[in-house]
Amino acid sequence: MKILIASDLHWPTINGVATFSRNLAQGMAKLGHEVIVIAPSQTGRKSKEVDENHVVYRVAAVPFPFYQNYMIALNPNLEIRKIIRDFQPDVIHIQMPLM
Repeated sequence: MKILIASDLHWPTINGVATFSRNLAQGMAKLGHEVIVIAPSQTGRKSKEVDENHVVYRVAAVPFPFYQNYMIALNPNLEIRKIIRDFQPDVIHIQMPLM
């Protein structure tokens, strides 16, 4: 099954949300599913990286002024639509509302 996980936070950020999204992605991939994660970039620039057994797409983001070390994607709609169209996931898990 193809699984897409969208989260406001993902590894290497260290907190409960980031840890859960990474553990979920790794666990689903270990079960044989094809998994990608979409999360805001910690550097601000979009990128694509491999995290052990799944792919992470980082969308362009800016610092969130009310929370230290937190990046927010202001308008990721076009990037996310392209990723969804190309990947064609069977399941989409959305972890946080500010994605």
